[in-house]
Order: sequence, then structure tokens, then C-alpha cells
Amino acid sequence: LDNGEIFFFDTKKNDFDKTNNLKLKENYASIRDINYENKELLILGVKDLNDNCSAIILDKYFKIVSNGQIDFEHNNTIWMSEKYCDDILVNNAGGRIVKFDNKIYISTGYFTPYVFSGINYFPQDSKSSFGKIIQIDNDGISSIFSKGHRNPQGLFIYNNEFILSSEHGPRGGDELNLIKKNNNYGWPCETAGSLYSYENTGLKKEIWLSKEKLKEYGCESNKKYIKPIYTWTPSIAASQGIHYRGDYFDIFKDNIILGSLGGLSLLRMILDDEKIINIERIKINERIRDISESYEGKIILYTDGGSLIILSKVNN
Repeated sequence: LDNGEIFFFDTKKNDFDKTNNLKLKENYASIRDINYENKELLILGVKDLNDNCSAIILDKYFKIVSNGQIDFEHNNTIWMSEKYCDDILVNNAGGRIVKFDNKIYISTGYFTPYVFSGINYFPQDSKSSFGKIIQIDNDGISSIFSKGHRNPQGLFIYNNEFILSSEHGPRGGDELNLIKKNNNYGWPCETAGSLYSYENTGLKKEIWLSKEKLKEYGCESNKKYIKPIYTWTPSIAASQGIHYRGDYFDIFKDNIILGSLGGLSLLRMILDDEKIINIERIKINERIRDISESYEGKIILYTDGGSLIILSKVNN
């Protein structure tokens, strides 16, 4: 939380605990995501380094209880990106953590400000860890799992089979991508969105860069770019999602439930044969940042306003 408290919500007991641990907050310019399992806390954050440089970092902490007080002790740094020594925008660091098949997967964004619609060479550069989904094994060895990502704001598992990533486009072109190893998802070479300047200047001469100009950012005609399984224009600012597995909302079973920031809604999506065949918008009137499923199948939402919302049946 903004005041340095760490908030724990027990999805089995529908109860919470919290602890004040300013050292965790002070370690990072921004905490992008956490993963907490079996008293082990993973934090993916942006860390300020020397010489006005920054990096994206994945740290491991262990939960300890002393004299009835909850605290966390740093264990080790699992992974760190290369440092970037220019203007950054932490919201464009992307940043989600998911565990799958005994490995850790993290997403990173293009990391720089919104200048030039977020176009830079990082997502197509195999030497950079920005604009990627990174796989980390139990020995801490990392590799690029997929590339060509702009600003992933959601990363989750579907049916214990594959990873889904929701991503912010420029002006329009938000995406839901089905992630497979070694795929290239095309940013900035292909997008359903448009340049910010296309609407802002009123000139309306160029919706997107020419193929010749895109070569400067690693885009080549012989590369294969994977299309998203769904895109949104106008943007909804897609955020985190889940594969709903419970029986509590039986009509939702095996659907994707995706949050949105700009859309102020949940999206119930039906996936069939790796294609989205139906979408229902459920208005929440809050910017939904994160989503989880409780032990009994209720849906838990965390909003940019700091609210924790539990969705349950009427008169139940």
C-alpha cells in the first residue's frame, strides 16, 4: 500500500492481516507485481541505481513472524534487467509474475516515456530484456521466452496449458496474446493502434510508421509476427486476468475474466480452440488493476482507488 503497509487477504478465510514494512517500499521506485506462496514473497519492481539509472528487478523474501509481528527478510535477487540511464516511466515497465511448470515468468514493457507512442528498439532486440516475457528456472537461469511486447499489464495461466498476456497498445490496439516459446508478438512492427500524433496534430498524414522507418526498430519483412487473439480499439487499458475455474459463478466456469483500467469493467471472454468467440462487458465503475479467485470461487478485485472488491451472488 502507499503508506508502506503490506496487506494480506486470506482467500480461504475471507480475512486479512497487514504489516508495516517501509523497507520494502523504500527498496523500489515502483512495485509492479508480487507473488506470495508458502511464506515466500516475490517482488517485481523498478529499482533506482546510481548515476540516474534504473532497472527492473525480481527479489525473493521470506516471511518471518517474531513476537507476533509479521516481517519479511530479503533472501536473494533472482533476476535483474540491464540498467537504463535515461528518462523512464515506471508504468511502462509492464511487470507481472506468474509461476508455471516449476518456472517463473515475468513480463517487461518498453520502459521509456510515452514519447513517440512508446516506439523504441528494445522489444525487437534480443540483447535487451525490455518488451519481453522472461523465463527463469529453479537455478535462476533466465532466457527470453517471447519478445515484441509493448506494455504487458496482465499475465496468467489458462487451463494449466499456456500463458495469456494482456497488453496496452498505443492509441487503440490493446491486445490479448496467447504466449508460446520463441514467438514474436510484433511490437512495434505491427499493431492495430495508431500513433498518438495521428489524432493530436490534426494532420492525419501517418497512422503508423512506414516499413522503411520501422527497420530502424528491428522490423524486417522476413520476420514472423504472431497476431493477438483479440484486440480493442478504442483502448480499454486491459489489466490482469484469470481463468475462472470455480463453481460459485457456474456460468463463468472456464471463462477468462479480464480487468480493465480505462474501461472500468470486467470482460467475460469465452476461449475456444485458441480463439475468442464471445465477450460480455460487466460494468464495475472502477479502474481494475488486479483480479483473483477466492477459495470458494468469489472474484476479488483490486482497484487503482485502493478498494478491495469481492463479487458475490445477490441474496446469497
